[in-house]
Amino acid sequence: MSATNTTQFLQLPLFAATDKPTWLGDFNGAMSKIDTGVASNNNKITEQTAQIACLLYTSDAADE
Repeated sequence: MSATNTTQFLQLPLFAATDKPTWLGDFNGAMSKIDTGVASNNNKITEQTAQIACLLYTSDAADE
């Protein structure tokens, strides 16, 4: 990428006034990183939701 700096977590491009960004390199690369990050978070949320459901089922069964 032609960016001088990047963001902390996803390493997305942060451009300086003298940078020359490209659509195919910089923009598409950033969109891919965002998509990957969102998909990863979605998978973790789905997994945690299943774990919570299992714990609730186990807790309800223990009360009986």
